[in-house]
Amino acid sequence: MKKLFVLAFLSFLFLTACDEDDHSKDPGPENGAKYEIPVVIHIVHRAGETIGEGSNLSTERIVKQIENLNNDFRRKKGTRGYNEHPDGADAQIEFKLAEIDPLGNRSTGIRRINGDIIEPRNGAGPFDWLPDYGFWDPNKYVNIWVMPQGKTFFGVANPPEGDLPGLDKMVIEVKTGDGILINSLYFGESDDDPNVLGRTLTHEMGHFLGLLHLWGGDPITIWNCEDLDKINDFCDDTPSVTEPTGNCVLQEIIFACDGTTPALRNNYMDYTDDACMNMFTKDQVKRMHWVLENSPRRKSLTSAATIKR
Repeated sequence: MKKLFVLAFLSFLFLTACDEDDHSKDPGPENGAKYEIPVVIHIVHRAGETIGEGSNLSTERIVKQIENLNNDFRRKKGTRGYNEHPDGADAQIEFKLAEIDPLGNRSTGIRRINGDIIEPRNGAGPFDWLPDYGFWDPNKYVNIWVMPQGKTFFGVANPPEGDLPGLDKMVIEVKTGDGILINSLYFGESDDDPNVLGRTLTHEMGHFLGLLHLWGGDPITIWNCEDLDKINDFCDDTPSVTEPTGNCVLQEIIFACDGTTPALRNNYMDYTDDACMNMFTKDQVKRMHWVLENSPRRKSLTSAATIKR
């Protein structure tokens, strides 16, 4: 989650993590590996909204969101996703709107659903009732539901399964669905909020692929720097911090727990304004590659597209 607020129906938090173990078997950017992952966008809009109106986002805005997501993951020069930090990395992961639906028919990768015709189930987490609006095989597609949620909620992702350090910290119990929920206000680009450059999806996709917040957990619990075991995000190249570091446009330097290393306030797994974010680290990339190679449902995603080596 880029910023955490409590919803009436969302009474849980989730954690994901970054691996600090040996990555000698990971594909990694150094050998030119590239993963292509198909996504399906379920636009759940209010009744009566035509395409491009309100929460029924325009096709252009959806396409631009996927473009921005790829710029961020590929550290593309000339875009907001580029950085020159020595620990910054091209994730070598790209996303594309699905071209074929589960029945083998041609698809734009965009579905539009009148959200007023379905009543969310009481007492269920979002990934239990979101499939009511539509759900494609999570072994072949990343399901992304985009729907109005009010300005205080940004997004949430279902973390992966696996035996990497930190994955056992997640507390979401999913009975039905798997994917990402994004508030329609923060999907794609608009001009009415500091968080409308598409980085909510970048952040949540990081969680979906196994990344933890830089402070190792949720933003409600504030740890001390002495509690390094609790604030560990399992990435050696992300300096330890005890909480979100805030808006990186601010002039003062925020230091990590060692007192000398600047915090990575521009990292996608921090909470800050969209304009500030432009970095995944090398260890974070290795983590995501491990998930794509080993985690149930994640490791089969690239088989629906192409793995180039």
